Amino acid sequence: MHAFVHGEAGVVKDCVGWLKLERGINQSQLSISGYWRHGADDEAWRRSAAWNTEIEQAEAAVVPALIEP
Repeated sequence: MHAFVHGEAGVVKDCVGWLKLERGINQSQLSISGYWRHGADDEAWRRSAAWNTEIEQAEAAVVPALIEP
């Protein structure tokens, strides 16, 4: 299985969360790029690191619950 998820950042974020957290897909099986955001021009988007931080925080909150019996 390999998922290719590229598009608007908000949509990509939802898809990646579902694939990784709910379906258990490994990072090595994903090609991911939220390369634009609705309402932001290209320069504003490139300056923002918030999207990656949001993904990492969502994963950190869910992964321990998946590991515990």
